[in-house]
Amino acid sequence: MRTAGAAALSFFFAISPASADIWGALRLAGSESLMTYALSQPGLPRDALRARNRMLEDAGFIGFRGKPSRTWFSASPVIAWDNNLNGGFAGTSLVAGGLMFEVDKRYARKSGALFGGQINAGLSMPLANGIAWTNRIYAMAGWAPGHELFKTRAYADSCVKRMLNISTYVTGCADFSYSKYELGETGTHGFRLGVIEDFIALSGAHEVTVTYRHGFYGGSSDYEQDAASVRLTSAWSSGFATFVGAQAGSEVDGYIALRERIEGGVSFFAWERPVSLSVSAQSNRGGLFLGEKRRDDVYSVAVIIGLTDKVTASIAVSETRSNADFFSDTGINVDFSLRF
Repeated sequence: MRTAGAAALSFFFAISPASADIWGALRLAGSESLMTYALSQPGLPRDALRARNRMLEDAGFIGFRGKPSRTWFSASPVIAWDNNLNGGFAGTSLVAGGLMFEVDKRYARKSGALFGGQINAGLSMPLANGIAWTNRIYAMAGWAPGHELFKTRAYADSCVKRMLNISTYVTGCADFSYSKYELGETGTHGFRLGVIEDFIALSGAHEVTVTYRHGFYGGSSDYEQDAASVRLTSAWSSGFATFVGAQAGSEVDGYIALRERIEGGVSFFAWERPVSLSVSAQSNRGGLFLGEKRRDDVYSVAVIIGLTDKVTASIAVSETRSNADFFSDTGINVDFSLRF
C-alpha cells in the first residue's frame, strides 16, 4: 500500500526538482512526525497539507475514535550470520589463583548461519482528537543448521502519543522483549515517557527526542534500572540525514549494566540506493568477577545498504574490551532483509 508520506515525496519530486534533496533526506531520517512537520511549513502547495493530513490520519491523530486507522502485517525470511547463536562465552579459558581453567565446550560461543522467518504487525487508532494509540509486535524464529540449534526473539510495545501541536508530542509506552537460545533466555519489560520537538534551523529539519525508561531485566540477572536518553535526528537540504544520541543508566548494585552510551550516524543515497553508516560506544559497569569490579567497553560500527527495493543488507562489527579478559571479544553479524 502506498502511504501518504510516499505520495507526498512523489509530489514534491515532480513539482520541484530543486527541493527533492530535502524530501529524500526526510525519508532517510525515518520519522513520521518530522515529515508531517515539514509538510506543514508555510508556502507549500495545498496538496502538501492534504498529504500531511493523510499521514496524521494514518498515525491515529485524527479519525474515528476506537476504529483502526492503519494496520500492517509483513512476513519475511531470516538469512543471517549470527556471532553468538547460543548465548555462550567468548573466552575459552580463564586464570584464577594462578590456575588456568578451560571452559566446557558446551558453554563456548557458537557462531554460524541462521535461517528462519520473522513477522512484523501492528495497528494505530485514534483515542481522541490529537491522541493516537499504536501497538506493534515483532517475532523471529531461526534455525542454525551448522550447530543444530534454535534461536527465537520477540518484541512488543504499546504507545499512546499526544500531539500538543504539529511540532510537539508527548508519549507514554509499555514494552516487552524476550529471547531464547540454547544456553538460556532473557526478558525485559518496562515503561517509557518521552517528549518530541521538531524545528527548522541551519538548512534542515530537526527532531529532538528525550526519553526516560524504567526497565525490569530478567534471565541470568534480575534487576531494575532507570535510564534517560536524548537524540537529535536531522534531515538536511543537501540530501542526507544524520542522528546523534546519548544515553545514561543508573547504577545497579551487584550487576553489570549499561551506564553510558553515545552514538551517531549518517544516511544518504548512493547510486539512488539508501546507505546508512553508524557508530557507537558503550560502557557497561557493575558487579564483580573473581573479586574485581567489572567494566566492559563496547565499540561498534554498522553499515546498512538497500540493494534493491526489496532487499537490504547490513553488517555490524563490534569489539568488547573488558578489564576481565575472559569477556573481551570481537564479533561480526550479517543480515539480509527481504520484503515481499
